[in-house]
Amino acid sequence: MLKSAWTIIEKVNPVASLDENGKPFTQRPKIWASVKQGGGSRPATVSFQDRCGRVLYSSYHAEGSDSAIGQGDFLAQEKALMHNLLEVGVCVGPKPVSPVR
Repeated sequence: MLKSAWTIIEKVNPVASLDENGKPFTQRPKIWASVKQGGGSRPATVSFQDRCGRVLYSSYHAEGSDSAIGQGDFLAQEKALMHNLLEVGVCVGPKPVSPVR
């Protein structure tokens, strides 16, 4: 659970998408992190496939405290954000097939 978020994602829904080869499929965005709100939790970081790549939407605050400056310490949510950035930078599935010319 994260400390706070700038905006709140109400929910995620299945959406029609295209896979890495341009073929249609239905996907539900992946929830990576949540925040507490109103006695429950809401998504704060989500990603979804867009052909070969991924789209990442993150709404939470990732600024460390002054006491951590120079010590190399990161907040758990800063570590989570770094992991997400590295995860979405990788091509999904097999390399796209080039159209026959």
